[in-house]
Amino acid sequence: MGAIIVTGGTCGIGRAITLTLAERGFDVVAFGIEARQPSSTAENTIAPLQKKLAALGLTAEIMAADVTQSADVKRVIDFALEKYGAIDGLVNNAAIGPLGTVPETSEEIWDQVIAVNLKGTFLCCKEVLPHMTRQKRGSIVNIGSGSGWGKPNMAAYSASKGGIFAL
Repeated sequence: MGAIIVTGGTCGIGRAITLTLAERGFDVVAFGIEARQPSSTAENTIAPLQKKLAALGLTAEIMAADVTQSADVKRVIDFALEKYGAIDGLVNNAAIGPLGTVPETSEEIWDQVIAVNLKGTFLCCKEVLPHMTRQKRGSIVNIGSGSGWGKPNMAAYSASKGGIFAL
């Protein structure tokens, strides 16, 4: 059996997904970034997750990588293939969700939310799909949100999650 990759797998919902998959015996490669992101208080999450896994007697490969950077995504995919021989699953979970209406949202925040939430999902799918197609198996779970249908005070986040539904 091949690896399951979890983006944003070092904190929040992604951390719970990583731990649950490891508890169920899957070979997990989880990745995230150490820097604090807009709308989050999480930072430096890799070492605490590794400590938690060890305390539970579980294993998972935890990497620092950025879903917005194609070279980082490729590095994670290549690592998973080299270590496990196949990729059987991808959970696109990485997301940021700062609040703000259209007039309140800066262009910088808009670009960052779209890059993490939508471009990151695209880059991971683009990199993993050729391998899954070749091996004739695999599943991709793109984490959406009810906000993808529109939610007050969440312009960028809602747009990015709506884009994931369309993708």
